[in-house]
Amino acid sequence: MIKKKIMTLMTVVALGSGVLVGCNGKDVSLLPESIVANAIEADNNIKSYYAEGEMRIYENNKITEEVKLKEWSSSENGKIKKRSETNSKDGSSAVVVNDGDMFIVHDKKENKVFSSKNLNDMSLISMTPKDQFKKTLETLKESHNISNLGEEKINNIKTYHLKLEPKDKDNILGEQELWINMENWFVIKCISYSGNIKTEFEYTKLDFSPKFDENTFKYDIPSDAKVENLDEFKNNQSDINFEEAKELMGNPILTTPQTSEYKLKEMKVSKYNSKISQDEIIQTYVKDNKPAFTLTIRKHNQQEESENVKIPGEKNKTIRGQKATVLDKNIKIISWDENDVSYSFIGDNNNMKLDECIKIIESLEIKNNN
Repeated sequence: MIKKKIMTLMTVVALGSGVLVGCNGKDVSLLPESIVANAIEADNNIKSYYAEGEMRIYENNKITEEVKLKEWSSSENGKIKKRSETNSKDGSSAVVVNDGDMFIVHDKKENKVFSSKNLNDMSLISMTPKDQFKKTLETLKESHNISNLGEEKINNIKTYHLKLEPKDKDNILGEQELWINMENWFVIKCISYSGNIKTEFEYTKLDFSPKFDENTFKYDIPSDAKVENLDEFKNNQSDINFEEAKELMGNPILTTPQTSEYKLKEMKVSKYNSKISQDEIIQTYVKDNKPAFTLTIRKHNQQEESENVKIPGEKNKTIRGQKATVLDKNIKIISWDENDVSYSFIGDNNNMKLDECIKIIESLEIKNNN
């Protein structure tokens, strides 16, 4: 579940639902870097739009999700208002509304509502579409090679067709294709790859001169909906000992042996007081009083295990006799389940080799007392 949400979020950000306006050039011979530079620097002259679109998500070349989308967006007097409605082929649907003061998400299938007034703390939500796309392009222009595949018409709109290929094959943001409106730099279509996930998105209807009434960005929460205020979502972190950890996890947990050169500096528990995030224990280890690695510990979640979403660069290994996933890039992350407890080893020292990380994990032992 967590990995799938991460991958989907990255895809949505890459898509950007972006309004990027300001470059007057229409020469298809423009260098792709120039197109991206112009898009990043463009002024946002489109204040409002209404759009309809379709998205398909594939895992291992099989369609797993089909979604129809409607979007309303307004930016007037410095206040951004947005509304989107999604309907999936599996019967699920959602409404997302930002009236400029309150952010609301209603999962209609589960009849759950999440709300917040702290929009400034929710960067992706409070950003304009232009800023979302600009931020993504700023990242991609450094991490990807960009080529201009020419001019194409999408739904009778002239577009630049760009292909972005990662310089590092294990980049979590994989190959991207963008079709960008030559007139106003709005992203009309996007295809993205990330691991074994492929996402296709295309706007099928666009109106840059919409008329909204006073109710467009209002939403009445159903009286029978389960409501969770995200402003009350808190990460209450405190110290915890091994006996308390055993009670919280339902089983004793692992730590380094007393003879290890890696010493447990502190052990904290993060209690989120929310149904959308599991409580977790965080162990911080040092070597010679310098940060070495972190071990995060949560109750095993069967739903997460059932979702086979592979992050680029992630490999399978057998560690401690258990199936583990290993990410060996700039940061080393090794995850496995043991005795109904989920562990994630995160290397804090970039100089630590993978073999050393695995050696540490293999040496971990159960501690039952304080």
